Amino acid sequence: MRSFVAGLACIVVGGCAYTPPGERMTGEAFIALVRGNTMDGRFDNGTIARTFVTPELEQRGLARPSNGVETRYAGRIRAAEHGFCSQSPQLRGGEERCFEVWRDGATLRSVWNGTPWTTMRIEPGNPYGL
Repeated sequence: MRSFVAGLACIVVGGCAYTPPGERMTGEAFIALVRGNTMDGRFDNGTIARTFVTPELEQRGLARPSNGVETRYAGRIRAAEHGFCSQSPQLRGGEERCFEVWRDGATLRSVWNGTPWTTMRIEPGNPYGL
C-alpha cells in the first residue's frame, strides 16, 4: 500500500525520478564495458541507436527512428559519476548530455534527467561497421 501511495504522490505532485531494475553502474565500470565495443540500444518510440566506442573513447554511431530516416554521428564519450556523458556535433546542437546507466544482467538502461532513455546491450567489437 505504501508504494501505491508513493506512486500516486509522484503522479499528482510530479518530480519523482525513474529507477530502473538492476544496479546503477559507476562511470569507470561502464567505460570499461563499452570501450572497443558497440552499444546497441532501443528507445521506447522504436528508434534504434547503435554506437561504436573506440579504445580512445571516440564514438561513431547511427540513429534510425521508426520512420527510417537515419542520422549518423561522431563524437566523444567520457565517464560520469554513474554512467557516461556523450557529445557529438550532429546531436543536440553539439551539447553534451550525461546519462546514468543501470545494469540488470546483460541489459543496460540509460536514464537522462530522471527519465528512461534507452534499453541496450553491448555487442563485442564493431559488428555494424560503424
